[in-house]
Amino acid sequence: MIMVPSFVFTEEYQIEFLQQYHKVFDQLKQEFLVGEMPWNFADFMTVQGITRVVGNKKGLLTRQRQPKMSAHLIRDRYMKMMNGETNTCIL
Repeated sequence: MIMVPSFVFTEEYQIEFLQQYHKVFDQLKQEFLVGEMPWNFADFMTVQGITRVVGNKKGLLTRQRQPKMSAHLIRDRYMKMMNGETNTCIL
């Protein structure tokens, strides 16, 4: 089920979050930005608590290192960059 707006920390939310960052990155590249890097490579376990249930799920890969939707988004973006495409923001 897709929610509008996305529910916080779902894979759909992560995609929308990254797409907004990519728009800004693409603008800043014209002025001074020379690189970008994802914050979390993979999901990881954290102490149980009310703020993080069953770990931190902000990675590009699951804890079992399976690609999430965001991994595919990043791969497509970076492939476009390598091929010299100027419009790398995928919507």
